[in-house]
Amino acid sequence: MDLQIREAVEIYGSTKYISTENLLSAVLDSKKIGKILGKYKDIGKIINRSKEELKLLKLTNDEITKIKLLSEIINRITTPNEPDFRNPQEIAEYLMPKLRYLEKEEFIVCSLNSKNKMTHYEVLFTGTLTNTIVHPREIYYEAIKNKAASIVVVHNHPSGDPSPSMDDNKLTKVLKETGKIMGIPLLDHLIIGNGAYYSYAETDIDNW
Repeated sequence: MDLQIREAVEIYGSTKYISTENLLSAVLDSKKIGKILGKYKDIGKIINRSKEELKLLKLTNDEITKIKLLSEIINRITTPNEPDFRNPQEIAEYLMPKLRYLEKEEFIVCSLNSKNKMTHYEVLFTGTLTNTIVHPREIYYEAIKNKAASIVVVHNHPSGDPSPSMDDNKLTKVLKETGKIMGIPLLDHLIIGNGAYYSYAETDIDNW
């Protein structure tokens, strides 16, 4: 381990003033990884990249594995226990660490029980999400499979801006109507951005 880091911990009990590059080098046991990742201001966007994208940074398979392990540890530390659905913010905060840095859209269905406890969530669709890709049939099949009393759907905007698109609005309307027919209401549709989220239930209370 780097002597500077060892001394910082032993003497000051803190590493807050150690550079990102040196911290990553120590944790991942690789100066090369630390040097590469230390160049980026937003490390989260890098460590959540796919294996193929990380290879473009001239990293070996072992180095990529270390980065993916670090990413998983961070996700587990920053993700709280599965929340009760008392408000959209809790679901958003639960899933934001998993979604905010992704470079592709992911669509998640959260199954809730009669006490609004989230019992399961599943990524159903990945890629550029449109009404032709995200179909109510698959969404409500997932809800029925998990014996959901209600659902919350969540997807991310890789741009970081959670503002809904026209496609998002159309999809939400269809899912809401389908939920009424199926007897499994859609409680909310959340869009995750970079550090921010959009909630249809919060924003459009009168029509929800």
